Amino acid sequence: MQHQNEPKAIVSTLEQVQRFLDDFHFKTTIFNIVFLDYRDKNFTSLLKLEINPFRRQEIIAGLCADDYSDGPLPDTLHHISDMWVFGKKEKKQEIYIKISMGRPDSETICISFHIAERSMNYPFKKTKKMTSPFTGGEAVLQIEARQYDFRAEKFSIFHHHYRCVDTDQTFTDTRLDELNLNQVYNQYRQKEGIPFPDEITAYRKQYDLAATKMSQILGFGVNMYGRYESGEIPNVSNGRLITICKDPAFFKDYFDRSASHQFSLKDKESISRKIAKAIELKQHDSKHKFEEYAALGNVERGVFTGFSAPNLDKAREMVVYFAGLCQPFTTKMNKLLFYADFLNYKRTGYAISGMTYQAIKRGPVPLRYDGLYGNASDVVERKDEFFANDVSGERLVAKNEFNATLFSDEELRTLERVASRFKNTPTKDIVLISHAEPAWIDNERDENKISYQYAFDMKAFE
Repeated sequence: MQHQNEPKAIVSTLEQVQRFLDDFHFKTTIFNIVFLDYRDKNFTSLLKLEINPFRRQEIIAGLCADDYSDGPLPDTLHHISDMWVFGKKEKKQEIYIKISMGRPDSETICISFHIAERSMNYPFKKTKKMTSPFTGGEAVLQIEARQYDFRAEKFSIFHHHYRCVDTDQTFTDTRLDELNLNQVYNQYRQKEGIPFPDEITAYRKQYDLAATKMSQILGFGVNMYGRYESGEIPNVSNGRLITICKDPAFFKDYFDRSASHQFSLKDKESISRKIAKAIELKQHDSKHKFEEYAALGNVERGVFTGFSAPNLDKAREMVVYFAGLCQPFTTKMNKLLFYADFLNYKRTGYAISGMTYQAIKRGPVPLRYDGLYGNASDVVERKDEFFANDVSGERLVAKNEFNATLFSDEELRTLERVASRFKNTPTKDIVLISHAEPAWIDNERDENKISYQYAFDMKAFE
């Protein structure tokens, strides 16, 4: 958007915009920022939006290339430095933000920060617009709190759908329906103690048995176990029967007492050998389980784990990914992990690592982040750096290459999106951005654990 009588901007590339923002954010951390006071609408907009100056600074700290609208524009009034225009949504209002680098060795300057007077254009915005199937016009994503009945029980979810702007008719697609259903199914599984599909698959694989063989042992229909692995939800009795398979010792007892008579002597001996091998491996796995507990905590799978089982291997590789990409300080790494897990939950209904997060003074952090980084010391180096006034920080540097094979394509896209958003964001700025999240605001006072339901109200990835 360009105001009347404003000089025409020089067309900028994405790289130029990113370079300006990197320099602007860095200079702001050194010299701070000042706000021009001669425009009354800057102040009245703060009153209308009911936001304080600290929130204003957090919004500016969160500016990224996607928010670019115009510039650089020559500063014909003060002749200090070129001006750049960005836009942000706050409380459903579009904010017009004009900033400049200011004079050398001095504060950066915010010239304008007010409610936009006209619709703004964002040439680098990566959002894909949904077209209405009814009119061919615009459709917008909406999220509403709704309650649904499933198997005679009620579950509350954040329902996602598109609304046609012209007709007000709503519709979904396969991705949104999967996200909506996952929210219901995950709560039902947790409430009734029914294993999740990845757990059902893992139970079987520890015995190296075919899904049809597991169905036969448990007394299911021949293809039923495979269908449960693919996501079909067992009834409560079948679900609880499947949980027996988790512990090889319990599974052996069940097989010997209730299922072995169905099989030939050859098959019975083969299955018994595989169960015995699983029991032996389970005993040797105790060290890994202890390490997982020390790094992630013993947290029940549910709303505080993003309905994913805590996975130390994935958590370690997420640290390697970000450490290899931007060598962040510990404080920034904590925020990168938070945004990756919560963004993936926002998109799919599942966290990546299953880590639990807590709100502390410096923002959201993994519940046992120090234990996690200590566990990852074989793949990530922790380097102490010292600054003026006895200030120090710990930088994380990758020793190993990132192992992408542990992650789904959707999870890798999430990691890439978080990296693209925050790779060049200074630690101070990502802390400010995280402080704008309801996930932190609502939980920081008592340092509570953070429910993944806050992902649907995430500000950094609206």
